[in-house]
Amino acid sequence: IRQIVGQLSGLRLAFIGPFTNVARSLLQAAAITGIDMVVACPAGYEPDSETLDLARAPASAQGSQVHVLARPQDAVVDADVVYTDAWVSIGEEDEAEKRHRDLSAYQVSEELMNLGKPGVVFMHCLPARRGEEVAEEVIDGPRSLVWRQVANHVPAEQALIRWLIMKGVH
Repeated sequence: IRQIVGQLSGLRLAFIGPFTNVARSLLQAAAITGIDMVVACPAGYEPDSETLDLARAPASAQGSQVHVLARPQDAVVDADVVYTDAWVSIGEEDEAEKRHRDLSAYQVSEELMNLGKPGVVFMHCLPARRGEEVAEEVIDGPRSLVWRQVANHVPAEQALIRWLIMKGVH
């Protein structure tokens, strides 16, 4: 995000869909970097109150906020970044039909992206299922940072491994 958008403090990041491990990590990172984060998800897919409380204290210290909303349209208004994740993760395949029903209104579409700020960008950690959590024209469109994001995985992982080795973590 910093490479493309610039300064993190004051940005608005909208996470659309079920609150996943990816959303949890983004929430924690947003809280300590001054990013306002809005999660849009249906009832039953939201973060628990303990997770929110753990993020709100550092967010407040950075002058940012954390919100959970039901409507993706409300979350994306004025967003700098729109992020989503797969609706069905490994081990949840037996819930796929229910999840698709519950989350169908949470697909990141062109219409949804158009509610963001001019220059809004799209991110997804992959693997993605085109036509489910994200429309094909969004993930493959000019606002998508997905392929640049993927290109950063290897150097980021290498840096983490080096840091762990230097710290003597085993």
